[in-house]
Amino acid sequence: MTEALFKNIYIILFISCLNATSTEFIILNNYVPYVDSPNNLGIQIVEIDNKKRYYLNYQSWVTNNLYIDGYVSQYNLPVDILYGTSLGYKSNLNFEYFKEIVYSVGYSSKRFSDKNLNLSNISVMQSFHFKKIKTFFYINYFFNNDIENRSIALKFLKALKTDISIHFGLDYNDYFEDFNGIIGLYYKL
Repeated sequence: MTEALFKNIYIILFISCLNATSTEFIILNNYVPYVDSPNNLGIQIVEIDNKKRYYLNYQSWVTNNLYIDGYVSQYNLPVDILYGTSLGYKSNLNFEYFKEIVYSVGYSSKRFSDKNLNLSNISVMQSFHFKKIKTFFYINYFFNNDIENRSIALKFLKALKTDISIHFGLDYNDYFEDFNGIIGLYYKL
């Protein structure tokens, strides 16, 4: 399966570039550890101001410590598209509960709307592996020439079956000054 994906690396990179963005100032980290899923597709639902937004996700590990991810979403009707991508690097710690730190940089954009928006982001994530659930703590910083915002997120990953996992958590954003709920379902490729 991995060999087939690398033969089509241009298609994978194209899909990754189409599959990511900040949900009007939310960094949507699509992190699933390499041991759980070297490649995955997913859908995430984010609730902001009592409105649900749906995102199609993709993540692929290039090596056992370097990954690309992305997402795409229709923001509003008729057509506002949010998309973006990020590149992440994992550093192993291998303590009893603290397993890894992940650094990522990304680009997000909102297109086909009255106000096109481009953001860059930097994220640092710490993972904690407990018995049956994995916990991730994110610190995100996103910016462009006009905007600077930060957020912190706490997410949990639980395997439902061998190929399906659920991701759920909360994001606190200093732009919204509120907690936003996130839930996602991932399918291991």
